[in-house]
Amino acid sequence: MSIPLNVKEYKDKEQDYKKYLDKVLSLINKDNKEVDERFGRTNNYQINMSLYKKQ
Repeated sequence: MSIPLNVKEYKDKEQDYKKYLDKVLSLINKDNKEVDERFGRTNNYQINMSLYKKQ
């Protein structure tokens, strides 16, 4: 078993994780927006991806 982190270490890791998650989500959203623009839609992600994969 691993040794439990103290509260400060835990908070630091939590912050790092949130920053990482925000970065990943912003990259995903950027890609969605590019795909949406290519297919002339604004927010219909599933349809865009199915069209995108068929190409």
